Amino acid sequence: MISRPCHKNLKIFQELMWQHEEIIGDLIGETPVQKRLFADFKGAIKSLGAWGGDFILACGDATTPTYFANKGYTTCLPYSALINVLS
Repeated sequence: MISRPCHKNLKIFQELMWQHEEIIGDLIGETPVQKRLFADFKGAIKSLGAWGGDFILACGDATTPTYFANKGYTTCLPYSALINVLS
């Protein structure tokens, strides 16, 4: 059974995202997309694809879609639309 993550697990996941971005950024000589484009975002952002900011994973709260819409990013897919969660 897959259950919704608790707040503690969310924070751990976000921390792992930040750590991975720092490690990969150092290895490839790039600044993580969160630092470059979304420094005021209150969650965590993980680059996907070629690190250009065109495809990301954002881990935040219920205000996350509004944050990106206000920045002009109109495509924001929730986890539930991407993953078939079984209860």
